[in-house]
Amino acid sequence: MICKYKSWSMNHVVVIGSMYALTGCMFVIVGLVEPPEDEAIQRLRNAETPRELAKCYQQIFGEATIEQLKEFESQSDYHLAIPAGWELLRRTLPKKRRDDIIYHDEKALSKFLDSVEDHIKVDVPSAWRKAVLSAQLPGRSDIWYVMPQFLKIPHAFIEDEQGSRPATLRSADEGFEFVTEDEIEIWKVPLLERPMPPHPCARLEVTKESLFFARYPFVPIPFDLQAMDRKSGKVVWSTQVWAAGDFTGYRGPHWHYVDFVVKDEMLIVFGLSVGSMYIEIFDVKTGKNLFRFNQIYLEIDLS
Repeated sequence: MICKYKSWSMNHVVVIGSMYALTGCMFVIVGLVEPPEDEAIQRLRNAETPRELAKCYQQIFGEATIEQLKEFESQSDYHLAIPAGWELLRRTLPKKRRDDIIYHDEKALSKFLDSVEDHIKVDVPSAWRKAVLSAQLPGRSDIWYVMPQFLKIPHAFIEDEQGSRPATLRSADEGFEFVTEDEIEIWKVPLLERPMPPHPCARLEVTKESLFFARYPFVPIPFDLQAMDRKSGKVVWSTQVWAAGDFTGYRGPHWHYVDFVVKDEMLIVFGLSVGSMYIEIFDVKTGKNLFRFNQIYLEIDLS
């Protein structure tokens, strides 16, 4: 007789052979069969546009049961665990916005952020964490954040071994300069080929070998991210952060905060705006994208 044990979450099938004896049935594991990866999850990893990724998010996580989401959240793969964790939080909220209640659950938000750190193996930036913990949660598709007190529009920040500190972004020959407030440090970065929107914000991350920099608008539309070799001064790669993609039909005042963490050959971009929280991971050597998460992928109406 052949018995099968199927784990519904990852479709792992264990084939067990049986041997009968007078005393009963002895079971011996004879093999472990790994099925092909689910087609939807393949599309999730290989999505080429924000809209395509949003469709994958809603198909995999938006249609999952609570039990399935918990199984996804328990996986080591952050492509599954992080969005599943966020969707579990969303499911605790009313489907329709309740104007009479501004719901805030710092414990649930903190649990989600702890899970993010466990899965990507880095500490999220403290300012970004604090801003995420400010989330107001009146409905599943109406989650918004309070602008950090230190933030002003436009703004620029430098991060190096001395920590994060504000700077001024000013035009220079064939590029821009990040200038510290005391003007002791000046970091030059090249001009992007595409025109920048007015009043750009900026972030510069300085490591031993590289400069990682981005200039972005105060609404979370896609923006360019570049890496430059510190020794040669040449741009090594250029890519794009999707941020909130083309799902940015906001009204009222805007703000957009971006932070970087570099660790274990990864450049991790943490972004936040009034109605959009995102994490994107890139390979520091090539700029290849490794992961994109944005809460808005689960909220947007794609019909």
